[in-house]
Amino acid sequence: MSRTFYRAIVSICALTSGGLILLTSTWGVGTTPDSVQYILAARSLLQGESLAALPVHWPPLYPVLIALPGLLGIDPVDSLRWVHALIAAASTAVFGSLVRPETAEISIVPVLATLLFILHPGLYSVFFMAWSEPLFILLLLTHFLCLRAFLASRSQGMLLAAAVCVGLAMVTRYAGVAFAAAGVVFLLTERGIDLPDRLRKAALYAVAAAVPCLAWFALG
Repeated sequence: MSRTFYRAIVSICALTSGGLILLTSTWGVGTTPDSVQYILAARSLLQGESLAALPVHWPPLYPVLIALPGLLGIDPVDSLRWVHALIAAASTAVFGSLVRPETAEISIVPVLATLLFILHPGLYSVFFMAWSEPLFILLLLTHFLCLRAFLASRSQGMLLAAAVCVGLAMVTRYAGVAFAAAGVVFLLTERGIDLPDRLRKAALYAVAAAVPCLAWFALG
């Protein structure tokens, strides 16, 4: 199939995944003690509290995200299903782009992979809960997509974009540090690249990835 036709299929899959979240969460998304903390943090931000007032052991990006609809007067509890539906649609679109080969003609395999992605029960068990995992998944997928673009073009901009994505993932869930470390190791051990260039690229990636966390810790 052509690349245009493939993009159309991925767009339909993205709309389907977001629609499924909306249609099956009419009573809201599930909550746990962690979810309650995120919601309370979002509400405190809407009431004028600063990021510095949030406890450091709770990464801030997810509460910030679910607080944004509150600027329109919508409580985080009421907007969560829409936020997660948008994240699901975006994650599907990014995944579809990630598995697409860089060829003019595309086989059925990446289409099947995208369908498996949106139909996997484990994915929806996460997206139905008020957890930070959906945002974390989206940021990591985008990170991998940017890294792939960097490897294809050697663009410093794509490398910085990948670093920013993994840095934001770290202030969504601190487990993101493992992916940042893996990225540094990959850049240091990449074959066919001179050692000074590898060191320069790894240092650039590491510094850019660390900025969101360092800023958060400085506030705390």
